[in-house]
Amino acid sequence: MPAGYTATQWYGAFNASAASGGSGTYFNAVAVGNYITYTVPVAKVGTYRVKVGVQTKPNKGKFKLAINGVNQGLTQDEYSPSVNYSERDLGTVNLNSGNHAFKFFVTGKNSNSTGYTLAFDYIELIPQ
Repeated sequence: MPAGYTATQWYGAFNASAASGGSGTYFNAVAVGNYITYTVPVAKVGTYRVKVGVQTKPNKGKFKLAINGVNQGLTQDEYSPSVNYSERDLGTVNLNSGNHAFKFFVTGKNSNSTGYTLAFDYIELIPQ
């Protein structure tokens, strides 16, 4: 976390009726290279399609996902002139059972965006 930020200024949860479970998480990134990591448990070895629900907004950045240090899917842009929720398909991955590090790192921002913030509604792993 950058100097001068408290944890709640850097990341946290938000409530929104349009989000899948009525809430999601945010990451107030301030620059390219900032990242947030979520620990995702996997019960069974297998191939999974990775889908991520995002909140789009005028202050959002672009991100890339790395799972256990390996880049996954294409760069995603969360910018939108208005608040919306959408799902992003980040491809398939082979995973062992156990906990996995899903690292979302900021790669830039849309030229119309006012910031680098990221917001996530959910992470879904669909067995293939």
